[in-house]
Amino acid sequence: LLQMLRERDVKVIVVNKELPKNKLKRMGFESVPTIEAAIDLAQNWHQEADVAVLPAGAETMTRIRSS
Repeated sequence: LLQMLRERDVKVIVVNKELPKNKLKRMGFESVPTIEAAIDLAQNWHQEADVAVLPAGAETMTRIRSS
């Protein structure tokens, strides 16, 4: 899933409190501690950006598309 998102130039935000932020950053993902912080970050990114919000360890995601 993450590889597919990366190939499609989707910005990925992982909601996570346990994994090291710097490790996720090296993998090309942003990391925030809450879903609220993820939504705020997604809204602050460029209007044209497609954003995927993934809870760490989850099998589902929330996709935020530009309008």
